[in-house]
Amino acid sequence: MSEEPKRKQGQQPKWKKFTLAMEKVLNREHPVGYAIIWTDEQLVDAVNELLDEEDRISTRTLMRYKKGEIHDETIESLFASLYKRAVRQQTDALFVRFIEDVPGGWQRYAWILERKFDEWNLRSRSVDETPDAKRLVFRVTDE
Repeated sequence: MSEEPKRKQGQQPKWKKFTLAMEKVLNREHPVGYAIIWTDEQLVDAVNELLDEEDRISTRTLMRYKKGEIHDETIESLFASLYKRAVRQQTDALFVRFIEDVPGGWQRYAWILERKFDEWNLRSRSVDETPDAKRLVFRVTDE
């Protein structure tokens, strides 16, 4: 009796299955959208729940692809474009809700935007590198 050979980490069949499952998760009905409200770890967990163990990926692997540390055009065309498109669509939906909400209700959507996207955060962040190399101080100020 022959056993199927174990796939090497990152082989295409794993990514295709992961991407198909991720598309299902990202397209689930939600007022804002799962690409926006979930952390990367939560998104990976939700997708992995739909997959057999051998087809799952780690949060670290996802982060490495998002940061561009791992470059593979096929994976990027499958995975990255799907994720980026979901974020774009869900950001658009968030702004529609932001604009259409009851007077004074916009704050909840502004809060989501500020925390998910640094470019929408109105606070100025600076790093103070003190002489003690082991200590970094982050200062957040309103401008």
